[in-house]
Amino acid sequence: MDQKVFCLEKSLSSTSHNSKSVTEYFSEFKALWDEYISYHPIPSCKCGNLDSCSCNILKHLMDRQQSDCVMKFLVGLHDSYSAFRSQPLL
Repeated sequence: MDQKVFCLEKSLSSTSHNSKSVTEYFSEFKALWDEYISYHPIPSCKCGNLDSCSCNILKHLMDRQQSDCVMKFLVGLHDSYSAFRSQPLL
């Protein structure tokens, strides 16, 4: 496992809203997430058949990556936002 990816995962897991404004928390989270994605991107197709792929695996991987981002962000929100946090989860 790449040490940089590990450190970014750890930072993402420990980043939380706490006493920061939501804007500050989001900015910090987004910077970490963007760096994480740059070191841990979705694999690209090497066979050249992705355009004819009927299972849409790339779209599913991108959707999962986006879902992971939202989930990690919501986990770090302060408990006072629990009502807001529960909405996307429903």
